[in-house]
Amino acid sequence: MPGKNFKGIIFLLIVWQGISMKLDPLILPSPISILNVFRNNILTGKGIAETCITLYRFFMAYSVSVSLGILCGMLIFKNSTVKSFLWPFITILQSTPVISWVLLALLWFPSEIIPYFILGIFTLPVIIINTFNGLMSTDEKLLEMASAYGIEEKQVFSKIMLPSMLSSLMGGIKITANSSLKVLATAEIIGRLPRGIGGEMNTAWINIETDSLLAWTIYLIILTGLLEKLISKAIKIKWGRYL
Repeated sequence: MPGKNFKGIIFLLIVWQGISMKLDPLILPSPISILNVFRNNILTGKGIAETCITLYRFFMAYSVSVSLGILCGMLIFKNSTVKSFLWPFITILQSTPVISWVLLALLWFPSEIIPYFILGIFTLPVIIINTFNGLMSTDEKLLEMASAYGIEEKQVFSKIMLPSMLSSLMGGIKITANSSLKVLATAEIIGRLPRGIGGEMNTAWINIETDSLLAWTIYLIILTGLLEKLISKAIKIKWGRYL
């Protein structure tokens, strides 16, 4: 499979190079010019610094959103009154397009706050719903057996409910981890933030530097894939015994 993927990438690069030779570089720069941007801009001290700024925003917003989402999901599972109050808001958060929240955030907040707000709005409902659904899918027979044997509530949660919750939660984290960094970069672009990956992409667009814009886009795709694998690996190391 890796060999086939490698051949596919080589074929794509050859086709890309051939087409770029017939078009204006402003329309489609060559793969070589993209590599030059990686070497002279992205993989330099400045490029790494911009990456760190975006990753800092990501981990700050994502960790808070996931933690809050898990707590809310557990709360609405435990309390039907809280669920009846919060569930309509959760549904609205999930069904509203991200671009609508971005535009509203431009009116509501300073530019620096926008990426945190947008990532939170994007992540929170998914984590809440997956946490709740995971708890709801707990095997009733196991709960009845635990109750019959008088097993402590903490043991019931850690041995029966937590594995069920984590299985569903893992799906939510994979969904959000795959898209959150791209959502964050979009918020950086629209918020016109001067620093971060989105800031670099916005600068490239303003200056009509197609090669730089494409290079940062490819870099963002690669970084997103690596980040998703890193988060999945960290969860398996920490909670693997429950999955």
